[in-house]
Amino acid sequence: MKTLYLLRHASAASADDDLERPLDPRGLAEAAHMASVLTSRPHFPELALCSPARRARETLGALQRERPGLAVSVDDGLYLASPGEILSRVQNLRSNLQIALVVGHNPGIAALCRSLAGADGPFPAACLAAIALDEGEWVDFAPGRGRLLELVRPND
Repeated sequence: MKTLYLLRHASAASADDDLERPLDPRGLAEAAHMASVLTSRPHFPELALCSPARRARETLGALQRERPGLAVSVDDGLYLASPGEILSRVQNLRSNLQIALVVGHNPGIAALCRSLAGADGPFPAACLAAIALDEGEWVDFAPGRGRLLELVRPND
């Protein structure tokens, strides 16, 4: 079984340069909370793919403080990526990985979650989805093939 975590970056402040928007105080708290949620799970990601946007890297940074050994790949193609672009990165993961995390942006992250596992409802900043592929490899992740394990919103 492969498990994919999708994490939308936490709340960010305004800035002239969208790529450099930092987390605001609320976002820092959201990121810390979601890092503790994720580290409390019995299965932790072996690799995190992350957008190069500062707000995404800072969201991931909270998780790295909890688990300093987490392997990270910052991928320029994940900045404001479409669901298809995100899925392409997932489908190209090494087959020996069992659990992966993608930290990115809406609308792509939420749309991919809906597409893979039919998850409904809001997908606010710092929302975390866990999606399982019960049989197959990463390349087999496709619309309707995932099973939603959980959807955790920062206020849950």
